[in-house]
Amino acid sequence: MNLSWFEVNTGMEWTVLTVCGIVTIYWIAITLKCVLAQKRIHWLSPSLAPVLEKVKISVIMPARNEERDIASSLHSILNQKNVDLEVIVVNDHSNDRTGEIVDDIARSDSRLKVLHNPPLTKGWLGKCNAMQYGAAEASGDYLLFTDADILHTPGCFANVISVMQKEDYDFISLFPLFENHSFWENINIPIYFFGIAKLLATPGLENPDSSNAVASGALMLINTTVFHDIGGFQGVKGEMFDDIGLARLLKRQDYRVGYRLAPECLQVRLFKTNLDAFWGTTKNILGAVEGHVWLAIPLIFLGFLQNWMPLFAVVLGVLNDNSLLLVVGLITYGVQYLSFFSVKRLLRFHPLKLLFFPLVAIVAACCILRAIVSHTKGSILWRGREIKVRG
Repeated sequence: MNLSWFEVNTGMEWTVLTVCGIVTIYWIAITLKCVLAQKRIHWLSPSLAPVLEKVKISVIMPARNEERDIASSLHSILNQKNVDLEVIVVNDHSNDRTGEIVDDIARSDSRLKVLHNPPLTKGWLGKCNAMQYGAAEASGDYLLFTDADILHTPGCFANVISVMQKEDYDFISLFPLFENHSFWENINIPIYFFGIAKLLATPGLENPDSSNAVASGALMLINTTVFHDIGGFQGVKGEMFDDIGLARLLKRQDYRVGYRLAPECLQVRLFKTNLDAFWGTTKNILGAVEGHVWLAIPLIFLGFLQNWMPLFAVVLGVLNDNSLLLVVGLITYGVQYLSFFSVKRLLRFHPLKLLFFPLVAIVAACCILRAIVSHTKGSILWRGREIKVRG
């Protein structure tokens, strides 16, 4: 009986050690992937670059229930230097004070135009519909799409238009700094970490012969003529990741697409409360399985395995007086924790709160299950509105 227990216990210990070893190697590989991707992709500095050619930029901001952020975001746009602006805010059927706040700002700045409650076109997701609606009213040489929770430094627009002109891009997008303050925002860091690794390590971003491209909805700048030539967002009207879809559509049609990491030029805090942070990734989390929804359940299991196995090794090591298990568990946990610092320039987080990152397995499981339920209904709930993702 004792021998049998010993054999089972020893087998479990070696299994735990093996899994911890695999997890450690995997996380080191992802970290190296992030580091190399950040070295390969160009960064945009916050310097106030001169614009080579005088142009007018039409800023189009879709906004739905953004009363907490839209005033500060709009002021950061209206305070841009060295650019000629018109700003169009599309109040997308908000049921909070968004429309009232924007109308109040518009009364004191003639560059700002507000469009309320655009007709919801069948087959179009709300954000794409709002951006298309706003673009139809724009008169600028370039269209700049940005979200209503983004803060831009004063030289951001002049800087990006300068790069666009110098590199002869038809489209360029910027990756912002992501601010994380609350407990559950910090717990979500592993989700962002893997998302960044997947996004930035996309092969062929600068290769015109590759159809691969990426973009961030935080800021997308496109030549107005090019935008209308491709039908605007018509080709990506039903895509949840409309930003990446638009960049790839342009690349497939042989337009020049650029991308820059720009955490010093613009920043965003995606979720403002712990509740928002806990459920906030539901809308996009199935993007990790790229349409193969059946992979979502194994993904839940994998999340618990890689995030909790190191802690299980530590506990098992203490209970069984096994120093090897204890040390290996701590090393694996340490590698995971330290890996997040490889994207510190892109993610601002609280180091102490981040120590509890293994709880992300619970967040991911809840959001995945909720997303699966929504997927079976052909829709997803976002900002108080049901978004149809299937007809």
